[in-house]
Amino acid sequence: MLKHFALVLVHMIAATAIWAQGQPAAKSDPSHDRLRALVGDWNVDVVYVLAGNERRSTAQMHAEWILNRHFVRQEYAAPMGQSVLNTLQFLGYDPVRRKFTILKMDSLDDAMLYGEGDISADGRVVTLTGERSDMMTRTTARLRQVLTLTDDDHFTLEWYLASKDGSEAKTVTMVHTRKKPQ
Repeated sequence: MLKHFALVLVHMIAATAIWAQGQPAAKSDPSHDRLRALVGDWNVDVVYVLAGNERRSTAQMHAEWILNRHFVRQEYAAPMGQSVLNTLQFLGYDPVRRKFTILKMDSLDDAMLYGEGDISADGRVVTLTGERSDMMTRTTARLRQVLTLTDDDHFTLEWYLASKDGSEAKTVTMVHTRKKPQ
């Protein structure tokens, strides 16, 4: 049975590769092209709220195109006491639905965050909305993420967490500064 499954899987992969060779390349979309600004190596200044107290930290982030430049993969590393918080984010643009998408996971908990949203008319602000799972309280809440492209060497990512009454509180601000080439 396992040999049969493996044989079918190999045939599916081969058929997909052959089919893909005959397909025209996807046309670039101006909204998708905005993701290019995120690619590179970044120093990150972080301000976050934990248990009602504002705290500060730093992180390093590397972002690169993946899967034939369809998505941007971001990898963050932030010191947390004796360990490091590692975060992976995948950003993309769906030209059919005309929505930006984000998938985030980290080494702190088991929940993945998915969000989608739109870009402002001036092409500088992407607003994504999704549900955030809180592993401490075992509840979910709406999370709005605002990514502001300041210039070629700076962008900011802010998190706004909604409470049960619908009001929002800013819980995270991450100011990214592009590292200088060495």
